[in-house]
Amino acid sequence: MEHTLNEEDLYIALSDLFVDNEVDYNHIASVAKLFPTSYVEHALFYYVAPYCYHNALTPVPYVCYFFDEDELLSAIDDIKKKKIAPLVKLKCAF
Repeated sequence: MEHTLNEEDLYIALSDLFVDNEVDYNHIASVAKLFPTSYVEHALFYYVAPYCYHNALTPVPYVCYFFDEDELLSAIDDIKKKKIAPLVKLKCAF
């Protein structure tokens, strides 16, 4: 039986953008191409980035090389419940 991709697979794939490994863009694209572009953008900016962005800002000894899938999905579920503002709407005060 073939595995059907769902939104959770998209969240997991997009989280790879924030790890301290070589990013497998082909894998991310292979998952993301099955969803509308607007949905992928929404998932990235509203759900994945608010949880994962800290890893891109963390000093090297403390970065993670992957996100625990259950923890990631649980955090995204919490974000959805709280309706946290997306990172893309942050404004700089320059």
